[in-house]
Amino acid sequence: MPVKVHIRNFQSLRDVRLTIDGLTALTGSNNVGKSAVMRALRGVFQNPPATSHVRHGAEELQVDLEFEDGSKLTWKKGKKPCYVINGGKPIFPGRAVPDEVRAFGVAPVNVGGQDVWPNIAPQFTGQVFLLDQPGSALAEAVADVERVSLLNNALRASESDKRSAQASLKVRLEDEAKHTKRLAAFDGLDEALSKVDELKEVREALSSRGRGLAVLEALATKRKAALADVAALAKVPDILIPNAEKATALSRAATNLQSVGTLAADLRTARLVVRTLRGVREISIPASGDAESASREMGTLAKTQSALVGARSVLARLAGVPNVQIPVVVVAQEAFSTLLGLDNLRAALGTAVSVLAAAQKQMLVANLESVEAESQVHTHLQGFAECPYCGSGLEAHP
Repeated sequence: MPVKVHIRNFQSLRDVRLTIDGLTALTGSNNVGKSAVMRALRGVFQNPPATSHVRHGAEELQVDLEFEDGSKLTWKKGKKPCYVINGGKPIFPGRAVPDEVRAFGVAPVNVGGQDVWPNIAPQFTGQVFLLDQPGSALAEAVADVERVSLLNNALRASESDKRSAQASLKVRLEDEAKHTKRLAAFDGLDEALSKVDELKEVREALSSRGRGLAVLEALATKRKAALADVAALAKVPDILIPNAEKATALSRAATNLQSVGTLAADLRTARLVVRTLRGVREISIPASGDAESASREMGTLAKTQSALVGARSVLARLAGVPNVQIPVVVVAQEAFSTLLGLDNLRAALGTAVSVLAAAQKQMLVANLESVEAESQVHTHLQGFAECPYCGSGLEAHP
């Protein structure tokens, strides 16, 4: 797995960049810094206590490692060592190596009681992956059956996980393709939703304007009516607005105008009746018995009148007979005339009695209504300086 290395201010190395990919060998003449590179790489995973590794004139050294999977590891050392993993918070481990650094998997192998770094092997002081060790060391490294079994199990589990991951990846890729195809059907949806929101805002604005137009139309109607009132009052030179008290009194008077007008009409009618009966000194109403007797006599007179009509018919038929004397007819005619006169007198008397009785009653009622009407009129006129009908002073209305 490729590893990008950036070394700064480590011994003779001021600023060096290189990439380790597979089996990588450093070659060159003596004293060019090959061993310094190896010490810098091991220093990241060993955190040595010496401060002599810092380049002369610099305050601290720094080694950055970037792995293929994107993981990053930084080791700094000056007055005290410091680690930064994947850009996180600084870790100050003192002389120890943090577990987060060990998790990267770069560590030595113990062979024959010694730590061998097969992944970072020096030229002379270390070993090149046990090639310079005796066979017993090699046997010890590979004869640990338990570790070999664990390694084989780990490899099989890794392969199984790899196949499972590939199968899952295939399914996920298919799902991705399917959902990508379905998602393509929604292309432009965001724009459509934006248009919908814009249309909603336009509709709300139109609705608001519609309500405003309705209010304006109502105001225009009121304005038109007001202009008509102004035009009607244009010829009025001055308008006096009464104060609040007088306006209240006028309002109450206006409420009572109808009743006052009715009382005034009743007063005029009563005065007319009084004038009609003016000059009548005494009215005599006959007793009820006399009226009943006159009524019976009128019945008798009606029968007599009927008989007289029949007699006149007979006389008319005998008018040409020379030697017939009917003195009774003359007497009957005189009696009929008398009865007719009496009947007329009776009718006139009855009429006079009825008229006088009604007139007397009307006169009494009119006098009462006149007094009451005058009292009410005077009561309603107390709040006015002048009569609201004729404009004269109240002294003109006794």
